[in-house]
Amino acid sequence: MKFQLTLNMASREGRAVHQITVDYPVESLKEFADVLQTHDFVFFANEFYHEGGRAAGNAAELRANGGIIVNTAIIGKVKVYVQ
Repeated sequence: MKFQLTLNMASREGRAVHQITVDYPVESLKEFADVLQTHDFVFFANEFYHEGGRAAGNAAELRANGGIIVNTAIIGKVKVYVQ
């Protein structure tokens, strides 16, 4: 299932928060919340980059960019990713 995480850290563009799209093998947001509550770090097999931009309602293609490990202490918000 794909999720959009809002991290409490600056983005490389200088924004106050950083958003990433990841995939994790769970069936629900609640199940993912349980994972985040029981681990300090979570490994995601793929972080997805948006190709073509997301501005003005444009549908962006997602490109898998490989694995990433995230410290759960910096996650401020999680939502199911809807393309």
